[in-house]
Amino acid sequence: MVRYNHYSRKNFGYLLAAVQKSEWIFETDDDNFLQISPDSIFCENKFKNYSSIGSGWINPYKLFSSNKKIGNIWPRGFPLEAINSNPLKIKNYSEKKFVYLYQGIANGNPDVDAIFRLINDEYIDFKFKKGIILNLNKGQFTPINSQTTWWHKSIFRLMYLPSFSTFRVTDILRGYIASAIFTHKDMAMSIFSPVVFQDRNEHNLLSDFAQELPLYTSASSFMSRILAIKYDQKMTFTKYLIKAYETAIEFGLTGPEEINTLEQWNIACDDLGISDGDIG
Repeated sequence: MVRYNHYSRKNFGYLLAAVQKSEWIFETDDDNFLQISPDSIFCENKFKNYSSIGSGWINPYKLFSSNKKIGNIWPRGFPLEAINSNPLKIKNYSEKKFVYLYQGIANGNPDVDAIFRLINDEYIDFKFKKGIILNLNKGQFTPINSQTTWWHKSIFRLMYLPSFSTFRVTDILRGYIASAIFTHKDMAMSIFSPVVFQDRNEHNLLSDFAQELPLYTSASSFMSRILAIKYDQKMTFTKYLIKAYETAIEFGLTGPEEINTLEQWNIACDDLGISDGDIG
C-alpha cells in the first residue's frame, strides 16, 4: 500500500486507529513536542473563535503571527501568486457548525515552504498567538498538512497519503483534495493556535525547494480542476479520490502508480467499515 521508507507509511497508523474505533485521529510528526494537551481545542471556552470573510485562498498565518519583524508568512502549499493578493479579513464567529477537521500551527519552526526559509532563515523561531480558532467557510481554502491535525472518523478515508508524491508534496496534495470535498459537501474545518513546538529535523533547503516545485506552479490550477469534478448524490469519497488523483497525475503532483495504491487503500477502508462519504 505504500512505498518503502516513504512518509506515506503513516497510512498504516491511520488504519490501525480505525481498527480501534477511534472517534478522532490526531496526527503529528517525530520532531513536534506537545506544549499543551491537543484535545484542548475541544474546550470552547479556552479559544476565541473567528470566521474568515470572502472566498478562495485564505492565509491563516496572518491572523496567528505575532512576529513584527516579518511582513508576511505563509504555510507550505499556499499559492505564491496569492501571498500578497489575498488579504485576510475576519469577524467574530458565533455559529455552531460541526467541524470535521482541525488544522494546527506549530510554534518554533512552523510549516512554511523552502522559499520562506531561504529568505527568512534568521527568524525561524516563532511563537504564534495563543487561544485562537479560525473557522473557514465554504469556498475557502488553506493548505492542510500533517504536522498537528485532527481528523473526525467520518473523513478517515480522506487521510490517504499518496505514495508517489515527493515528501514535501504528499500531505499537501491530500489536503487540497480534502478541501475540495469540504467545499462540495459544505463541511467545516478550522485552524487553531499551537499545541506543539517543532524542533525541526535537519533538512536541505534546496532539496526541499526542488520537491516543492509542483506546489508553486500548480496549486491554484489544480484546485480549480478538482473543484470542477461533479459531486452529486451518486458520488462517494472513493470515486472522488480516484478522479482527483487521476488529475494529480496529469499535473505531475504524483506518479501514475498512485491509482493502484489508492485502490488498495479504498479496499482496506471498505473492509474496516470506514465511511465513504455518508455524513450529515
